[in-house]
Amino acid sequence: MINNNKVQALFRPWQSWLIFFIAGFFFLYEFVIQISPNVMSNQLMQSFLIDATGLGIISGAYYITYTIMQIPVGLLYDRYGPRKLLSLACVSCALGAIIFGIAHSIEIASVGRMLMGAGSAFAFTGCLVLVHRWFPARYFALMAGCVMIMSALGSIIGETPLATAVIAHGWRDTINFIAVIGFFLAALIFLIVRDSPENSEFHTIHDQADEIYRLREVTKDKQTWIVAIYAFTSWAPVLIMPAFIGVLFIKTAYGVTTTSAANAIAMSWLGIALGSPFVGWLSDKIQDRTKILAACSALGLVSMCFVIYYPNIGFHWACFWLFIFGFASGAQSLTFAVVKDNNPKHRVGTAMGMNNVFVVCGGFIFQPLVGYFLQVFWDGTLLDSIPVYNLSNFQFALSIIPICFLVGFFVACLGIQETKCVPYEQRHHEKRKSLLGK
Repeated sequence: MINNNKVQALFRPWQSWLIFFIAGFFFLYEFVIQISPNVMSNQLMQSFLIDATGLGIISGAYYITYTIMQIPVGLLYDRYGPRKLLSLACVSCALGAIIFGIAHSIEIASVGRMLMGAGSAFAFTGCLVLVHRWFPARYFALMAGCVMIMSALGSIIGETPLATAVIAHGWRDTINFIAVIGFFLAALIFLIVRDSPENSEFHTIHDQADEIYRLREVTKDKQTWIVAIYAFTSWAPVLIMPAFIGVLFIKTAYGVTTTSAANAIAMSWLGIALGSPFVGWLSDKIQDRTKILAACSALGLVSMCFVIYYPNIGFHWACFWLFIFGFASGAQSLTFAVVKDNNPKHRVGTAMGMNNVFVVCGGFIFQPLVGYFLQVFWDGTLLDSIPVYNLSNFQFALSIIPICFLVGFFVACLGIQETKCVPYEQRHHEKRKSLLGK
């Protein structure tokens, strides 16, 4: 007779990777729709008769619901598991894309973006919860970085290929096609993804703890807030530059076409794709989180100062520094490894949702703010009824980016406690043994 346990043991690695890639594809998809306004900014301003402030409102609307949903998302994952939630989240993204694609006012367009944001809120945390449940704990930091590869691939697709599609077919037809993909992906997730391996401890975890209790325990931990502040400073620059205004800035500062600017911004996402798994691997290798986090903030600060304030370095050097900037921003994924190290298994989903609130809230805070700064100092120049902003306008508005990295550097050096990559349960078990020994 066939031993079912042996069959499950053989099948599990393949099943783990299949589930990872399908959930990761949703994260890829989420990033395509998240950054889509970046490559259709002129078309959106023309269609809705808006300026940079209006563009910031439409783009930033996505992050309002994305941020609001993060804590409920973590609580829901701890209770109900990823399969059904990820499926419904995909449907929400697709419906939001349809509404956005047919909108003829900034209000309706913002509603569509908010619905997309609500669904997208489940993507990253869902991937991390599945990694936590389907892969050995020692690989979590590396796998969290691999999740970010999917986001970077989505962002690269959302730059040059999406820009090409928008030019060829218009932004409305492009968004409608994206909606169709969302419905297909929802069905795929529902049919294939499973919450956790058979006979695992996670089948009963979500019935054991009360949501309010888990949330209270997470928020009482001082490190929750400190790590979250670092997560904010590491990812807000990404939500400002490559995810929002980067194409327009590169066009203005370096005098290149939209396609060339999109290619340059894609270098940021390539950097994120390579940097995220690397910092996770290196952190596990040297058994140190805080040194890596501090180094990445310093690297991000230097690279963005070159790109923003020294355009005379030339376009090709700007592409290089944008890659370094993306590589440094990969530290964002490492904050979730710190979160996992700091929390017991039954509240990991809640803690990750809390951390992701700070990761994404830079979008709805800074995207409208950058648009407002551009508009305030705009000299009134128009081209085909579209506002044209000069280099000094952009340099002032984008000063937020180096400030974020500078804050992140000091938080990493002075605030985050080193976990040495040791899981919460193991650290506390060793601490109890030490106390009993005394």
